[in-house]
Amino acid sequence: METTPLPEKSDGLVEERPTAFLSAAPRSGELSPFAQKLIAESFVWLCSIVVFGSTADFANGKNNICTALCKFAIATGVISFFIISFVLFGQYLVASSRVEKSGWFSTDSEKRFMIFLTAWWTIGAACLSALEP
Repeated sequence: METTPLPEKSDGLVEERPTAFLSAAPRSGELSPFAQKLIAESFVWLCSIVVFGSTADFANGKNNICTALCKFAIATGVISFFIISFVLFGQYLVASSRVEKSGWFSTDSEKRFMIFLTAWWTIGAACLSALEP
């Protein structure tokens, strides 16, 4: 673990304290892991909107015919959008100190939402690739 030297004490010894775990050095130009996570979650949020919109447009342009695969692809985007919106809203509440991370929105619950979305998008990608143009 990296340590940051502190000023010398009166007895000539230097006390060291650990730096923050997994955080980028101040003004290093690197994103912290928390910022990287938020960017990834925001990207999933944007992709959910795009999938919903493009699939709905595809169904509308095909003589208003939407098969079961088409409906599931639309549901994939909509459900993913609402789940990731909830996760991002929870992140906002935690970052603004309105909710504690150990409360109803914990790291464990966020992890479960993201694992669900991974499985959800695996199935959703299969449905999206099966749609005929």
